[in-house]
Amino acid sequence: MNKIIIYFLLFAFSATMSAQTRDKNYYLPAISYDARITNPEQFLGFQIGEWHVSHDQVVAYMRLLASQSDRIQLNEYARSHEKRPLLLLTFSDPNNLRQLEKIRTQHLALSDQPESEYDLSTMPLVIYQGYSIHGNESSGVNAAMLVAFYLAAGKSAEIDALLKNTVILLDPCFNPDGVQRFSTWVNSHKGNTLISDPKSREFNEMWPGGRTNHYWFDLNRDWLYLTHPESEGRVRMFQKWRPNILTDHHEMGSNSTFFFQPGVQSRVNPNTPTMNQELTKEIGNYHAAILDSIGSHYFTQRNYDDFYYGKGSTYPDIQGGVGILFEQASSRGHLQETSNGQLSFPFTIRNQVATSISTQRAALSMRIKLLKYQKDFYVNQRKLVKQSSVSGYVINDSDHSKMERVLHILHQHDIMVKALTKDVTLNGKVFSASSSYFIPLDQRQSALIISSFEKVKNFKDSIFYDVSAWTMPLAFGLNYSEIDDVSHEAIGDFLHEPPLAKGKFIAGKISTAFILEWDQFGSAAALYELQNKQWITKVIQGEMKLYCNGSIHDFHEGDIVIQAQGSESSQAEIQAELIKLADTHKVNIFGIDSGLGLGDFSIGSPDVRSLEKPLVFTIIGQGVNSYDAGELWHYMDHHLHLPMTMIDKKDLASASLNRYNTLVMVEGNYSDLPETTFKKIEDWAKNGGRIIAFENAASWLVSKSLIKQKEIEFKSRDTFGTYESALNSESAKEVPGSIFEAYIDQSHPLAYGYKNRIIYTFKEDTRLVKPTENRYASPLLYSNTPLAAGYLPKGFEQLSKGSAALTLHSIGKGSAIAFANNPLFRGFWLGNFKLLDNAIFFGSTINRLTLEGQ
Repeated sequence: MNKIIIYFLLFAFSATMSAQTRDKNYYLPAISYDARITNPEQFLGFQIGEWHVSHDQVVAYMRLLASQSDRIQLNEYARSHEKRPLLLLTFSDPNNLRQLEKIRTQHLALSDQPESEYDLSTMPLVIYQGYSIHGNESSGVNAAMLVAFYLAAGKSAEIDALLKNTVILLDPCFNPDGVQRFSTWVNSHKGNTLISDPKSREFNEMWPGGRTNHYWFDLNRDWLYLTHPESEGRVRMFQKWRPNILTDHHEMGSNSTFFFQPGVQSRVNPNTPTMNQELTKEIGNYHAAILDSIGSHYFTQRNYDDFYYGKGSTYPDIQGGVGILFEQASSRGHLQETSNGQLSFPFTIRNQVATSISTQRAALSMRIKLLKYQKDFYVNQRKLVKQSSVSGYVINDSDHSKMERVLHILHQHDIMVKALTKDVTLNGKVFSASSSYFIPLDQRQSALIISSFEKVKNFKDSIFYDVSAWTMPLAFGLNYSEIDDVSHEAIGDFLHEPPLAKGKFIAGKISTAFILEWDQFGSAAALYELQNKQWITKVIQGEMKLYCNGSIHDFHEGDIVIQAQGSESSQAEIQAELIKLADTHKVNIFGIDSGLGLGDFSIGSPDVRSLEKPLVFTIIGQGVNSYDAGELWHYMDHHLHLPMTMIDKKDLASASLNRYNTLVMVEGNYSDLPETTFKKIEDWAKNGGRIIAFENAASWLVSKSLIKQKEIEFKSRDTFGTYESALNSESAKEVPGSIFEAYIDQSHPLAYGYKNRIIYTFKEDTRLVKPTENRYASPLLYSNTPLAAGYLPKGFEQLSKGSAALTLHSIGKGSAIAFANNPLFRGFWLGNFKLLDNAIFFGSTINRLTLEGQ
């Protein structure tokens, strides 16, 4: 009992003292510092920890340091969505910096030619230290300023040895937009007298909060699929250097202490070598020592995992490095009451600084061991590839725009791709040379390729900190095949740059009609641009053969007739505008020689339906899933270039809904909407409005009797469990993020543009829906073997067979389209984007006889 009392007194005393401290020695080792180098307090006019630094202050200080110190090279590697610079500071001995490119080239050779012999005793180690990828976890970015000063100005034998034997890449702020948003919030709520009450507004940000980037994405889930410029730039720097250690500084709940990896061993990805975890644990000894020296409490090997390679602390583990996650109990402001006493902002910063320094000490001490591990990692990977029955993967898609995006992502990860020189048949599928590529495993990134392409269904553990599956070709909706051998005659050279998709325009003999093919990724954006410019657009709802420039061309369901009749522009002007449209959106547009089809369909047929321009709004605010809302916003803004209106819940009552024809509702809790507001939405829908609802937004519509769905109840088979096993047992009943196989009715408007019957969706919950009574209103059903990859609780796959992934409903004169899953998962599930494109643009053309409840 006495030890517990002493612990709380020490914690409270340390937090109180840190709140009053203005001396940099509270944070940094008591060594000499070069007086010519400006310290953070001199620059800011306040000591770190008194206020939350804004991103612009961080940038200005780092630029100043680089101008004052010969130990730094500074590089701006990207700009955020809000055009804020992302900086990388390279710290090393001045002699190293003068030959930095030579050092980098020699370091890369460890992984490029790992079988060669190297003198590791003279080779510097590379450390990448990154801070605050979550904007409201700001102890990291504030600590980065102190760490930068320590490296730039510190004068000691330890620092001399560190700079001589390492290259330290310091990334002070992974998430500029989130940090700026959060610092503004907490600073604007700070008074001269600090308030520690957790209920204070200072600690409770308004929706969506400062955690995420501009579009409300979690950037720490974007290391693999690179949806955002911050991620692209960061991974480009990673691949440029291939660091031996990468640290990722985070925060967690205020009532905790401090965590450093390794995490739970049963939750480590099996592709990660055992030695990686042993090295992580050895590095952890240095963290423990420095935290002990300042009286901080901590834990390790609990709560967190190393499974999903799309996180910063796990991404290096599959590439010969060691990723380390730090989680500091968060003050979420300046001073907050916790179960461990008062937690001050300076105290949280000090722990981040301390473990930054302990990482450097571990790197210096373990340098040769870590360099040898990186080299051995790639030697072993080459051995595994030679023993494997799989030599690589062939990927294919006729959608050249989507394939361009896929190849770009692979290129960013330094994954090398070869073009096919002729068609190849694999497992009964023909892979056309014009749209297929070969990804060989005989290359440096074989481990990353395998972990991105494999379909895992068996796991040691049932708890996942993040998703359990992320298979790249399934996410993108690609045709692909793993192969044991491909004829050398069919494989071309490596592509040094991913090929760029190009639009195509073919002129016809008449100038009154053109056809936009719907199967390209940019077709929906092209359609919206035409509609926004008030062109008449219609959708073909059948197969059509027409003469185009003297040749017969097949058009399909979903292709768009562009009607130029009545236009005051000349034929040359019309063609010039369409050529520009095709080039901008990388789509195919055909002129026709005659409106008369060779079969049953012609341009003027009744089955060529007029389209309305979508006028879209969504509901945001407290209770709505901000990640999903951000994914929708990003999709509308970057994919469709459509100005979607976002209306906060509290403003719905005063909003006029008559200016919109489409409402998209993402995952969230809508039960707090007043009855009068619901009635407003109901009346709007019954008068012809269309609702597109994701996941439990559809459940809300059911609860309000606006649509009819019958859910399938999932019950665990467990009948008894111990107290100790409660967390594992309950987590085992969840769907942590798995990939499901579904079959779509290819004749349905929601299937337009899809060449395959099979669609892969991403499922994150246990909600299942029975097919509708109207057999036409469930066009997307899970297959009889629905689990394509990932973990499922016992009995769930059997229950989900044949259930509905998509249902359509009548609401008076309007309608609802209910998605069982989020088709925009993290902005990279490109294989489902066309489903939402179709719902938005073709929803009004769907035959009302095929709607449930009609």
